[in-house]
Amino acid sequence: MTVLRNHFNGNNTILINDRIINGCQNFTLAEAEPILAEFKVPAEVWQEVLDAYTGTSTEAEIMQYVQDEDWRVRRAVARQGYGLDVLINDENCAVRDAAVAELSSL
Repeated sequence: MTVLRNHFNGNNTILINDRIINGCQNFTLAEAEPILAEFKVPAEVWQEVLDAYTGTSTEAEIMQYVQDEDWRVRRAVARQGYGLDVLINDENCAVRDAAVAELSSL
């Protein structure tokens, strides 16, 4: 897992497992082309994503972000099913809701 801080349009770009998350967009490499075109993502910004992208994240990498300062990062962690025991009590309702949803799906 990697977080590119304030990466595009003031949003962090979160690379977690095979997902690329920026703002409301959550997609894979295969789904990227129309999203990049719609949001006019500059080539150098996309190249930064490609340089950091691995397609996989270890549990240790992900768990480093369970207490991240940005609630959107913590929500991404919860949506991947990690740190739910901590994130279910998060101060942010969007993070808690994501954690509850993941726990409900188990």
